[in-house]
Amino acid sequence: MQQRKLYVGNLPFSVSEADIEQTFSAYGDIENVKLITDRDTGRSRGFAFVTFSTQQGADQALSKHGEEIQGRKIVVSVAKERDGIHGRRPPASKNRCAVVYISATLNHLVVEDADRWGTVF
Repeated sequence: MQQRKLYVGNLPFSVSEADIEQTFSAYGDIENVKLITDRDTGRSRGFAFVTFSTQQGADQALSKHGEEIQGRKIVVSVAKERDGIHGRRPPASKNRCAVVYISATLNHLVVEDADRWGTVF
């Protein structure tokens, strides 16, 4: 199977999409560079995806694996599609809540309720 999309990981947080494109353009024409950022802070998550115009460019760019960018050894591999439960997450909600407090008076909690509300501590 041919795959022109590469995963580039262990990137310094200061690297931009332009830096990535400049680094990998030596291997061929690039269709797309996507630097993955935290959806809440906008800060880089330290990895990106680079899509080449040709399979040959992608194959040659795999040789960058282990090379240093700004003092960090990068990981370069063929990107894998995510599917099923590990696929895309829905857009972030402005009203998220990480913890829900339930009163200590849970004398009548049944298993079905626990399953509906999550883990009870």
